[in-house]
Amino acid sequence: MGLAAGSRTSSGKALQVGLAIWHLAGLKNAMTVELSRVPLESLGVTRQTGYRGLKALENAGLIKGGAVAVRPGNHPQHEVKNYNKEVMSCATGGSDR
Repeated sequence: MGLAAGSRTSSGKALQVGLAIWHLAGLKNAMTVELSRVPLESLGVTRQTGYRGLKALENAGLIKGGAVAVRPGNHPQHEVKNYNKEVMSCATGGSDR
């Protein structure tokens, strides 16, 4: 199931949460990303709505359930499932970092 399909089955903001996560994964070329409120707020997603969006993405099997790492003083990290480096490379303009 893709990002758009998974987000249609859930809250209206799951797509924005997913886009923020996949964008960060592409920028960092990593499967695990640290998600803060800043990218979500820029997409009009509140903290509580962000939590619901994360849960919807977990239920759709697009991200690993729960935060994979929580370090004191840092944002929780989330792991992207179905990560494809070719897709992420195209999404970030072909940069190969």
